[in-house]
Amino acid sequence: MTTTGTQTDITAWIRPHLLRLAPYRSTREDYTGATDTLTLLDANENPYPAPYHRYPDPQHTALKARVGALLGAAPEQLLLGNGSDEAIDLLIRATCVPGESRILTFTPTFDIYGLGAEIHGAHHDSVPLGPGFRFPTAAALAALRPTTRLTFVCTPNNPSGSTVPPEAVLALLAAQQGFVVVDEAYIEYQGLAHSWLPRLVGYPNLVVLRTFSKAWGLAGLRLGVAAGHPTLMQVLAAIKGTFNLSSLVQVTALELLADPGAPARVAAQVAAQVAERERLAAALSALPGVVRVHPSDANFLLVELSDAETAYRSLLALGILTRNRSRVPGCEGCLRISVGTPSENDRLLEALPTIFR
Repeated sequence: MTTTGTQTDITAWIRPHLLRLAPYRSTREDYTGATDTLTLLDANENPYPAPYHRYPDPQHTALKARVGALLGAAPEQLLLGNGSDEAIDLLIRATCVPGESRILTFTPTFDIYGLGAEIHGAHHDSVPLGPGFRFPTAAALAALRPTTRLTFVCTPNNPSGSTVPPEAVLALLAAQQGFVVVDEAYIEYQGLAHSWLPRLVGYPNLVVLRTFSKAWGLAGLRLGVAAGHPTLMQVLAAIKGTFNLSSLVQVTALELLADPGAPARVAAQVAAQVAERERLAAALSALPGVVRVHPSDANFLLVELSDAETAYRSLLALGILTRNRSRVPGCEGCLRISVGTPSENDRLLEALPTIFR
């Protein structure tokens, strides 16, 4: 890593040829005049009126401005993608040389980080979380190497529901081996005051992932956000799919996010889920066959059972779907159970005792 004055040069962690890449550019990005008299003869579209017969805005200009206002970030700090999965894939493609670069994760965590490393031929270093899913700061720092380009920190973590202490993230950022990617998919359930977004300017090697799939209830829309240094975001924009967000996604998301009552509604739903999470955790702890309910700052619980496989299969037969995490190191004998509505949670609580009776 090199520095110029007080500015960190992050380009050392980006694949050099991508810094010179000339991205695809639509003619419509060059036009700055009035749009009501446009004659569109540039994109080989069907000119006859039909729903969505024109290509979407490839730079998501209006939606990016709306998301930026909501998150408190400048548009040049943002990349919008098809869920957080696309942002993770782009980050790996932008920074990791196959067979050479390394990715660091902390087990157990979101599967897509390791899967992305495998797909792109990057080395995957994994450090296990400590007892009670405590973050292993010393081991994390020891695992960093000169070729570590991405360190993924999911907080609150999936599937454990545990939170990574701020001092651990600060230590990783200070080590400056590459980009530290803080995945905040579940941050609303912990509290937005814990978000790392306000620290972007102070840490050029910080990347924050956010999603509208969880607290905002837009999982089917597939809208994810990466926030970070403008140079990195510019490279990600150059290598993403040209029209990665459809017109339907952009128009729908703009409409939903422009609703002045939306933030309050989301906050109320988060509060209801948190209350249900605590009720469900207490009720599960009292059931036969439940060994432990791990504390959670997310919208799910990791539950250790005396026979997780039987519970999983029996619940599945009843039409109650959970996530069997028993084969994940550190989660042996555990199901990850999402917090549903009160009636959905009651159905689970009624079914489990019949399985272990």
